[in-house]
Order: sequence, then C-alpha cells, then structure tokens
Amino acid sequence: MSDTRTTPRPTQQLLDHLALPNSVFPDFITQKTLADLLGVSPRTLQRWHQTRRGPARCKVGHTIRYRVDAVRNWLTSTESRPVVRTGRAR
Repeated sequence: MSDTRTTPRPTQQLLDHLALPNSVFPDFITQKTLADLLGVSPRTLQRWHQTRRGPARCKVGHTIRYRVDAVRNWLTSTESRPVVRTGRAR
C-alpha cells in the first residue's frame, strides 16, 4: 500500500511553483493551490489569517486569493537559522 500523504516541499521549490502563467490573474493563486503547495488544509490557512500568522490575502466576495509576491515574502520571513549552542552539553 502506498503512502498518499504529501510532504512539504523545500522553500525554493514552492517559490518556483507559485508562477501560474496560464491563469487569468497570474499574480494571484487560490487558497486551495496554496494549501496544496504548503501541505496544509485550506482551514489551516484560514486559522493563520485569523491569528495574523499567514501570508496576506485578498478577498472578493467569497473568493480568496493570495498574491504570489506576498506568499514569497511571507515564506522568506518564516525562515530561521539553526541555533548554535556553545558551552558544554547537559
């Protein structure tokens, strides 16, 4: 039996997949598309928005779109460097 779960992609691969040249609005992606790319549910994106943790979004009527540049900036801002410990181990 194969594992159908998706693993989150590295940041650069995500950034490369955010360009949608055939879209009517090439600078925007849907909530479902972003959720799929990040490996989270659309509901998680909604919770992130409510707690001001996720990328900025645009809403027209009931349609939610994310500006590609806003997603790129948000992904970049969430990067962290490894912690370097000094001193002796405990």
